[in-house]
Formats: sequence, structure tokens, C-alpha cells
Amino acid sequence: MRNRILTLVCAAFSFYSVSAFAVDGLTLINQSTVVAAGGYPYTISAAGSYQLSGNLHVTASALSGINITASNVTIDLNGFSIICSGTFTIAGIEATSTINNIQVKNGTVSGCGNGLVLFNAANVDVEFLRVSGYGTSVSGGRLIYGITASSGIIRNNTTLSNGNSGGISLGSGLISSNNLSGDEIGITVAGQSVVTGNTVSATSTGLFLSTGSSGFPLVGTNSFSAPTPIEGTVLSQHNNYCNDSSC
Repeated sequence: MRNRILTLVCAAFSFYSVSAFAVDGLTLINQSTVVAAGGYPYTISAAGSYQLSGNLHVTASALSGINITASNVTIDLNGFSIICSGTFTIAGIEATSTINNIQVKNGTVSGCGNGLVLFNAANVDVEFLRVSGYGTSVSGGRLIYGITASSGIIRNNTTLSNGNSGGISLGSGLISSNNLSGDEIGITVAGQSVVTGNTVSATSTGLFLSTGSSGFPLVGTNSFSAPTPIEGTVLSQHNNYCNDSSC
């Protein structure tokens, strides 16, 4: 089983290769450039590499902070934050078109209804983000999802919530080395996925296998603290911990 987990993790990294993401050229984004472009949401409609050079304070009437409509996009938050405070804000970063090869990394998204809404995006790579939902947003100050995507890799992120919400939701791919706390459901995943090395503290369910999934996710070396640590049938390496007991 250990070899199987290693094989599937390696396969996930190989399939969702960051080499597919844009690296040529760099467009800087800050509050001034957003205002000059017409305000929020700031729309990325061309492939390329984008980097924050300052915090973004999303206006109250905006549906999202950044709206991605093009494939082959890299967004480096560069240690800065996307901060929402409006009652209508759906997401800090959102993909409203069917796209692929999206990378988002290195920063904070806070106070938005959702952190990243990328369920229209395939082959994503989301890493080193801190996502929290304590603002006055569409979800009443709580995350609906911290990070959600169709397929790809979600790794080394932290999500923080305080209520009826989900930390990470992924259709297929790899969820690895994330720290999730305060959500009703920590991780929601479909069958064709690997879930490994995560620490989850949830108010209801640690790991939930989504309805209608084909196959079973491979789950190993996680720690789940929740009334229901795992809901649904998974392929476990049996070195997970559920409420401090081996499971």
C-alpha cells in the first residue's frame, strides 16, 4: 500500500506538471493598476504570469477580486493579500470560464465569500496560500469553500474558518500537506484522488467522499479531528489518525 501511495503521488505530480503554466513575461497587479483597469473584478483574459506588488482591497460591490477567463495563467501573490469586505463578494479569485493550467501561490486571501473558486478550471496548482473567511461576505462571514477546483494539485495551504463551510474541494488530483481548521467539512474529494499529509480539524466531517464519485480516493498519513473523521469508502494506508487514534 505504501508503494501504491508513492506511485499515485508521483503520477499526480507528473500529470499536473507546473511546466504547463505560463512563465514568460510578468504583469504586476496592485490597487493602482486595478483602478486604472476599471476596478474590480480585475480580469485576466490573456495567458501569462501575473504578480501582486501590493495588497488588493476589493470594493464592496465587486463579485470577485480577480476573475480569470484565460488558460495558462500563473498568479503569484508574492506575499501580499487579497482582502474582501463587501457583502456581495463571491470569491477572492474566481474562474468564470472553462479553462486549464492555472497556478495560484504565495499569499493570503481573506474575508471573501469563498477564497478560490476554480471549479471551472482543470489542471490547477494551488500552493502556499492562507485562506480565511472572517469578513462580512456573501456567506455571512464564513467560507463556503476555502479552495475548490476541478482537477489538479492543492498543497501546502492553510484554511481557517468558523462555521458552515468547506476547506478544500477537489474533483480529481492530489491534496497534500494542507492545514485546515474550523470548517464544517475539511476536505471534499472525488474518487480519483490522493489525499496525504493533511491536518484537518472540522466541526462535522474531516474527509467527505462526494456523491456519485467513481472509484475510491487513496488516503494516507493524514490527521482528522472531527465527530465524523471520514465519511465514505476510501482506500486507506491505515496510518491515518482519526481523533488521535489510528484509522
